[in-house]
Amino acid sequence: MIVKSVLIWAGIIAASLSNISIAATDSHTGYVLNSSGGIIILNGLCIHTGEWTPEMAIPECDPEVVAANKLKQTSQPSSPTHPVAAQPIKSESPQ
Repeated sequence: MIVKSVLIWAGIIAASLSNISIAATDSHTGYVLNSSGGIIILNGLCIHTGEWTPEMAIPECDPEVVAANKLKQTSQPSSPTHPVAAQPIKSESPQ
């Protein structure tokens, strides 16, 4: 009975592992990595950590998010590189 249970669990684990692939990439925060530093991909999807944000997206895992980030960056007006001093308000004296 114990051997049968072990074989059943081994089959379940083997079947679930067949859908896992690993992308060898540079170290990326925001994605779950294996011991070699590759991003773990399950059923064609990269696994995100709890700290993942859209700004951490990479094209190999989240191409739509990367495209949206680029579009958002190009549509934002550029801010001045130096702070602009406020102009004094000219008050009119009563006449």
